[in-house]
Amino acid sequence: MSAWVVDASILAKLVYPERGSEAVDEFVERHRADGDTLHAPELLCLESASVGMKKTGAGEGDAEAARILLGLVEQLGIRLWSDERLAAAALEYALGLGLSVYDSAYVSVAEHVDGVLVTADAALVARVAGTKIEDRVRLVPG
Repeated sequence: MSAWVVDASILAKLVYPERGSEAVDEFVERHRADGDTLHAPELLCLESASVGMKKTGAGEGDAEAARILLGLVEQLGIRLWSDERLAAAALEYALGLGLSVYDSAYVSVAEHVDGVLVTADAALVARVAGTKIEDRVRLVPG
């Protein structure tokens, strides 16, 4: 059993058909079947709501799709980590590696659960390449 951290870019691909959606579907199904656990900072809920609003505003989805996106947190059984528990470590990653505090919160969860953050954010993966945490962040194929 493994621990995986997911961000809003992963959840969005489960709701909105776009490049990489099929790979994310396969990732989620494979790891759920294996009994792996999914984790994220509490921030995931707000980021998912924000993605839903942006997609709705851009005409790429509707209000129902935004609600479905937000509901995935519960539906997938994602274990949420409190901001209070992550803030200090997230700040240190942000200061030391030049990441946003938000991205650093996801990395902090990956460290806490001895897992890997899976993201569709290629820029984040590029920013951590060559750092001490590069093995903690993986780009989903697609």
